[in-house]
Amino acid sequence: MRVDVVARSLYVAATGAEHRGPPAVIESISCDAPADATSAVIRGLADKTDYVLTVRAVTAAYFDLLPDGHAAKRDRRLSAGRLPTDDAWLPAATVHFTTAGTDRAGDVRVTGAAADSVSLAWTAPRTYGTDQLHAVVVRWVSFDTRSFHTVLFTARELN
Repeated sequence: MRVDVVARSLYVAATGAEHRGPPAVIESISCDAPADATSAVIRGLADKTDYVLTVRAVTAAYFDLLPDGHAAKRDRRLSAGRLPTDDAWLPAATVHFTTAGTDRAGDVRVTGAAADSVSLAWTAPRTYGTDQLHAVVVRWVSFDTRSFHTVLFTARELN
């Protein structure tokens, strides 16, 4: 089994309808797994990024049909880090996913102020993948004492 992961933007640029000419070589993050594997760990993915993941069954017939002298035929392995071209002897399944991550809160603004208080508002951060927003932390420095204060607003208090 072979697992390949490519940033969706690169995948679309190389394989999309606007692509003309011979197939492009697409750099990928690759992982070879035993034929009976039920999972694989892919390292080196970026936060908050759309990816295309392809799982391929690598067959002996694929290597047998390659021309004599081909490196893959000799090694009986697909090139690491390069997305193989589609082939009937490399059956594949593809899925699109987004890795987890959280943006910063946006549009932070003062909505009111008094001698002893300040009211703030902001746009909640966007979360991606499996990330969940549990709290927002607001920090400030007092101008009188230059001491550092922290107040924690939980997600329940934000709603």
